[in-house]
Amino acid sequence: MAGVARAAVTAAVAASAAAAALGVAATAVSAASGAVPFASAHGMRTAIRRGTKLLATVGPASSQPDVLRRMVDAGGTLGARASARVRLPWAVVLTRRPPLATRFARTVDMVRFNFSHGTHEDHLARVNLVNEVRAVAGVPLAMLQDLCGPKIRTTPTPDNRLIALRPGDTFTIVSSKDVLGDPHTRTTGTIYEALAQEVQPGDRILLSDGLIAVEVRDIVDRAKIVCTVLNGGALKGSQGINVPSSAMNVAAVTPKDVADLEFGMAHGFDWVAASFVRSPADILQLRGEMDRINRAAPRKHLPRVMAKIEKPQALDRLDSILDVVDGIMVARGDLGVEMRPEEVPIAQKRIVAACNRRGIPVVVATQMLESMIQYPRPTRAEVSDVCNAIFDGADACMLSAETASGAFPVESVQVMQEVAAIARANPEVDTSITQQLRARRLLTGEAALAAGAVGDVATGRPVCPPTVAETHDVPPPLPGSLFQPGDSAEHLLAIQQESLGAAAAYLAREIHAAAIVVFTFTGRTALAVAKHRPTVPIFAFTTSPEVARQVSRARVRVGTGPKRRH
Repeated sequence: MAGVARAAVTAAVAASAAAAALGVAATAVSAASGAVPFASAHGMRTAIRRGTKLLATVGPASSQPDVLRRMVDAGGTLGARASARVRLPWAVVLTRRPPLATRFARTVDMVRFNFSHGTHEDHLARVNLVNEVRAVAGVPLAMLQDLCGPKIRTTPTPDNRLIALRPGDTFTIVSSKDVLGDPHTRTTGTIYEALAQEVQPGDRILLSDGLIAVEVRDIVDRAKIVCTVLNGGALKGSQGINVPSSAMNVAAVTPKDVADLEFGMAHGFDWVAASFVRSPADILQLRGEMDRINRAAPRKHLPRVMAKIEKPQALDRLDSILDVVDGIMVARGDLGVEMRPEEVPIAQKRIVAACNRRGIPVVVATQMLESMIQYPRPTRAEVSDVCNAIFDGADACMLSAETASGAFPVESVQVMQEVAAIARANPEVDTSITQQLRARRLLTGEAALAAGAVGDVATGRPVCPPTVAETHDVPPPLPGSLFQPGDSAEHLLAIQQESLGAAAAYLAREIHAAAIVVFTFTGRTALAVAKHRPTVPIFAFTTSPEVARQVSRARVRVGTGPKRRH
């Protein structure tokens, strides 16, 4: 055992030395050395083994401080933090095993704000609530701003009354945002005032996430869409409108999105989700607005951008969208309305696999524990849905109405946590570094991996000769050195970080490490390690709370300390 321990320590020092050349430090901590016995720490087993991150939507059901705190602390481990922290100039060191475990143990990793609903005053109150929970719990709880996007909705109804629609009824949609829903005349307005020009007789219009279907019968005065109800139901105000047969010529970033984005960047949101993305141009337009806002009021770290895949057009351009985003969300609600429901599972697997190949974090969302809106226990099918998303390779799962408006927000989080922990602990689920990297076609064998060889991040081409045994399915390698003439400094830095991430993940597996520890100022090295999906936890330390929150979105546990004094 002494020899194993010495080898582990030597390997850790070597990894740190290699990282120091890049101005960061990464260490694989060996369980054999006895340095940090994470797995034996009380209350930590679930938090480490879960691996999959959890997003929860805040709303009326979770807008009380006690409820949100219990959602973040559903494992009951945050309260033991305070007793054993020692602050050094550059980090937080926890001196006893249980506090070390609880330092990183939490249930909700990111809270989602749905800007399709609520006012800026509502959202500001919840931002203040999240900041309060952060301060009390001492966790880098990230915030995701989910923009409304070009979502077509009905107008509200007076006093939130319902419009009762039965098959065969006549239902009229007026292309005006000033017309409120009327239960007596079975009429509603729409916020998209060009809708009457985008549809034609015979088109099917789906309302309320596809629960209600109507067929266009006539268009009157280019403003009134007269429909026949096919599938009835009770229509609420401000419900979604989908026209699967029409591409809808609507702007990707609406004036409301711009106003919401200005609000979000002013109040420290860590991620921005773009809704109804159809092409890379939609993301570039959003980034352009972010740059414009940042020039007016500069901030050190811009929010990272996530694209929600909920349109068939986005599936057709998936690879090019992945080139310009930091993360992906599989938004199955609208995706299941825009395409046939039986096609959604196939689309989900395709999206997750594409993200895994590229090392891009991916969230699976919508109706994961839908029955827990009303009941304290999920259905067996819902549990299987969560497990299968994790088996497919999802980095995170998201709760929507379950925590925003459901009757059991804390219980929903607890169930999701336990299901994720069990799924990740299944020995039959092969998430090893070798399998993931071969799937991404970046590395070409363990010999290349041990040498720290990775592929070009943009093209996926290997940059070193493959081993003889694995040349049958690998593109031709680039000749010569890892660094080619004409490479930009940014490109070289990306290759260095990818090399470090691959080497750290490989080293952790070879020495049976208990964890990988990364010291980072920008978060890029921690994300580079997370891309390679090591089978051990990744712990990142940074001096920046913003970086800590952005990195916590990936398969990384983070801790912050005071800024280093020079």
